[in-house]
Amino acid sequence: MIEQIFSPELIQALGWTLVHTLWQAALFALLLGVALLLLRKYSARTRYVTAIGVLAAFCLTTLLTFSQLYVEEAPLAGVETAMTSAAENSDPVAIKPEADKAGEPSGSPSASGETSVISTASSGPGFRERVINYYNEHLPLIVTLWLMGVLILQLRFLGQLAFLQRLKNYGTERFPARLAPMLQELESKLGITKPVRYLTSFRVGSPFTAGWLRPAVLFPRGLLGELDEAQLRTIIAHELAHIKRYDFLVNLIQTLLCILFFYHPAAWWISARIDEEREHCCDDLAIEVTGEAVGYARTLLQLKESELAGSPLAMGVLGRGDGFKDRITRLLSGYLGTGTYGEGFTTAVILFCFMGLAVTLSAQDRTDMAERESTASATSSAPASAPPAELAEVPENRTAQEVRQMEVFEEIKAMRPSETEHTTAYENWKKQAATAPISDSLEFPFLMEAIKEGSESMVAYFLEKDIDFNQTNRNGLTPLALAAGENRVDIIRLLIRKGADVNYVSGRGWTALIEAADEGAFEAAKELLAAGAKTDLPGTSRSAADMAASEGHPDILQLLAENGADISGKGRETSPLHQAAEEGQFFVVQSLLQAGADAGAKDASGRTALSYAAEEGHGAVAALLAAQGHVNATDRHGRTPISYAAEEGHGSIVQILQTMGGIDTGGDREGLTPLHYAAEEGIEGVVTKLLKDGADVDAKDARGRTALHYAAAEGGLPVVRQLLQAGADVKAKDITQYTALDYALDEMLDMLDDALANLGSGMTFNEQTGYPRGESVDLVWALLDAGATSDRIHPQKKWIRSSDGRVGFPYILDRDARTYRGGGGVHVGQRSVSASSEIMGSRSGRVDQKMTERLVRAIDDDDADNYDDLLAAGADVNGNSANGFTPLTMASHENHNIDTDRLLRAGADINRADDRGYTPLTEAAKEGHQSTVRTLLERGANPDLADRKGNAAKDYALREGFVQILRLLNDAGASVTALDEEGNSPLSLPAREGDAASVGFLLEQGVDPNAGRGCHPVFLAAREGHPEVIRILAKGGADLEKGCSFRDTDFFGRKDSPAEGTIAIYHNSSPLIVALTESDLNSARALLTAGADVNTPCRKLRFAMKRMAENWIQLENLTEEELRQEHELTYEASNWTPLMEAAETGEIGLVQLLLNAGADKRRRTKEGMSAYDVALAGGFTEMAALLK
Repeated sequence: MIEQIFSPELIQALGWTLVHTLWQAALFALLLGVALLLLRKYSARTRYVTAIGVLAAFCLTTLLTFSQLYVEEAPLAGVETAMTSAAENSDPVAIKPEADKAGEPSGSPSASGETSVISTASSGPGFRERVINYYNEHLPLIVTLWLMGVLILQLRFLGQLAFLQRLKNYGTERFPARLAPMLQELESKLGITKPVRYLTSFRVGSPFTAGWLRPAVLFPRGLLGELDEAQLRTIIAHELAHIKRYDFLVNLIQTLLCILFFYHPAAWWISARIDEEREHCCDDLAIEVTGEAVGYARTLLQLKESELAGSPLAMGVLGRGDGFKDRITRLLSGYLGTGTYGEGFTTAVILFCFMGLAVTLSAQDRTDMAERESTASATSSAPASAPPAELAEVPENRTAQEVRQMEVFEEIKAMRPSETEHTTAYENWKKQAATAPISDSLEFPFLMEAIKEGSESMVAYFLEKDIDFNQTNRNGLTPLALAAGENRVDIIRLLIRKGADVNYVSGRGWTALIEAADEGAFEAAKELLAAGAKTDLPGTSRSAADMAASEGHPDILQLLAENGADISGKGRETSPLHQAAEEGQFFVVQSLLQAGADAGAKDASGRTALSYAAEEGHGAVAALLAAQGHVNATDRHGRTPISYAAEEGHGSIVQILQTMGGIDTGGDREGLTPLHYAAEEGIEGVVTKLLKDGADVDAKDARGRTALHYAAAEGGLPVVRQLLQAGADVKAKDITQYTALDYALDEMLDMLDDALANLGSGMTFNEQTGYPRGESVDLVWALLDAGATSDRIHPQKKWIRSSDGRVGFPYILDRDARTYRGGGGVHVGQRSVSASSEIMGSRSGRVDQKMTERLVRAIDDDDADNYDDLLAAGADVNGNSANGFTPLTMASHENHNIDTDRLLRAGADINRADDRGYTPLTEAAKEGHQSTVRTLLERGANPDLADRKGNAAKDYALREGFVQILRLLNDAGASVTALDEEGNSPLSLPAREGDAASVGFLLEQGVDPNAGRGCHPVFLAAREGHPEVIRILAKGGADLEKGCSFRDTDFFGRKDSPAEGTIAIYHNSSPLIVALTESDLNSARALLTAGADVNTPCRKLRFAMKRMAENWIQLENLTEEELRQEHELTYEASNWTPLMEAAETGEIGLVQLLLNAGADKRRRTKEGMSAYDVALAGGFTEMAALLK
């Protein structure tokens, strides 16, 4: 088959090149091993370059070998053809050419009637000749197998690239804004100029870097909150080092080369050494930037301990294989190898020697090839024999280290489960025939590995252990959810039989059914539904139908609908139709509409699906939805789909909507029309379409501004000219009596102020410095030429007043000016701008304001030279910029401590709030900047001072979970342990947010866990599902029976339901009951383990909503009496026990947990209802049998 595709010459050259690489790769690997041994005390960079050089030399040798073999094959093939033809027409004695015969002596074998061919054949071929003959016969098969291997690995490689791309673009969130200063600082120190995306994702298990042209650093969701700033700094520095060194590109080339030589372990060994030294190089760079060798080592050790305890966080950071110990030893040895001149010279010599060796080896190949061809032609009739053992196929039983080295590229390897320490430990355990004892902490990770592997027997083995089947891994997945995402139906059945909660809602609002819908696991979804999985559960971030629609799985969406899923989204924040429209899932949208979905339905923001499709630019989806009508539907802001399309510049969608009946509705609640939005964004094409369709060019918004006002201020000169050509009124004034020209003047004056400030004292604009031209100047003259006027321009002298109304502002309109200096000011000409900076001292307070603006901007940009000059020039250190910052609050916002010190020495008020309401200390606390908080407290900032928003620094630290800042504030005398003005406990907020570290710190400081008004902390932790916080509070003495009243609202929104939902009111409920209302098995177990009374009752009322309220806030604000009047009371129960609540949820696992803890199933309410009655009323017959 392959002979029909490639020429025989090419097959011969390829085949023998592959044979030669067997000894060439082994030789280069041996040489690299010796070189690395000799260079063991040299820097990692030297060893890395050496390893790269060896791989390059090996590839060069292979390339030269192939080229020489191929060049020689063509003429040899011609000779063999001629010889074959001669043999067919002559006897063996006549095979030699006549010319050769004539030159032979008479005593030669040929002359005596004997030939060399006959002589050779009579003696029989030797071993070497037999091997050569065998390979010559089987070269087509060898080349075919090699090509198949390369093709398979290449397809796998492309699939992994696609998977990596999906990881970077789906289900990710950007790093918090508070980390921006640190990231910018690290990029600056490393000299990284290209933009880097910093993302978190629940789909990844450890930090890693991907990409070359558009690099991205991905962290697992949750890792940012578990490490302090110093630890994050070292890890991020390591990842940025990969970007600095272009490791992704090098690794990509390295991977492609390894695919070509996939059959040779030596090639993978060389690649592994490159990987190892690459990590060392990045470690060195990270240490060089952060200066934290010991701290970095401790961070790695901490992550390793966390990983062995059940956390896969450090998978990417800790590397792979057995190299972790060596990395720690390097970091703590004191020598990180920064590289010297001598090392550089040594490296260059080694590389030169390797390249020379490559050329020499390829020349030797040529000699061997000539001998091979000679032997082959002499023994062409000899039978082939089996190949020797040393040339046999590469064995399949590679070591685990070699298998790990065969992964495609570093970033993918860092994400693969097979590279985690848990997986390695699991694989090693299986190699020991699964008989070695394992610790309790590894049982759950091993169970998850068995599920990923798809081993039903292993899963069954671990299910016999005492494992909580409903706990989650770092990605928030339970074993059942993981099996659902992997579409492991048999394992799903096994888990459910063993008691896995099919409706468990994780802390991130995820269920097994949602995971199946997200991953497109149809059979898994079908099995879960058959086992009783609910399609719509309270507490979920999105429904299963939402995810199926968003990810484009119409088959699963249909399955969910058949099982009663609410596809309308009524009563929820969104719907499947909205999700599908926003993601551009055309066929899903089409199937939803055919199934009766309401195209006019609105989400929590009052927006239709068409609104999202128009905003995102999904033309086909927009056309499909527009055909259903509702093209002019408005959202809560009064905006229409055309408005969103116009703002985003989707001209084709604007045209579609106009064709379908979309019109200018007169503006949104702010009076803004689509033309306003398009003009402000400067989108010429959309402006043209709207004007052509009859948009009112002079329509005014609520502030009296026309599209021309917005174009003059933001949109730019081309749009201004479009509007002027359409007849826009250049003299129209807004409610502040501003014309479009006034806004244009402000933009121009801002530009000129900056230009003057940059000149320096005594300087002027000239041919050398250049004239400050810009679109803002041209825009002013375009409006003046169109007849625009402004009250700020003196009618005769053309002086321009400042925006604050001051007269005599030194800017003069002069149409013919170029370098004109007269009249005591700056002459703004139509051809150019000229100015003398000598007039800077006469500028008004507006220029002083601009100096403050520039000072704040310089601090934001960390431009030390610029703000030193501004401080020396007398910039107001207590002024406010246009965005509301003072210089000091900007320094706090950016964590620039040096700036903070300089500003305080320059007279900045340390406790002054800016226009946004924040003080320097509250701004630093809000952003989590420990060093700035420390600096401000040391300089005398009031630790208890509340800003204009009513919050002190401790409030922000508690809200965001910054426990280190809490410690600093506490040490500075702040009342972090006191109740607030409303009597709330400082524990309430961290307990509700699940901030275990802050809760622990406050308890250490003596905060009473039972003090304060409202629902107490342990109740809040139970309601929000934070079992770890519950355990900490219980150890701190929290009263686990202390009651609190609350209400729980559930929306149904189904056609088959007689009610729209239910409202339950609980009076004096225990934390255990509130945990049960959320079906939270983990929190309930934590409470019972801590000693909560399993029988503590409360009073409960449940109402059935006859009609849906406009929003849930209305329901929350209704008094109990109003509820009795407006809605049907289903029951009122005194002495309602936790067991009754569990029975009402329908969760048999909760009931079993309570019964095992001693719940009394004989108890009844005062109205005579028992838990058994509740189960029967709910139709839970199996549960009722337990409770009878």
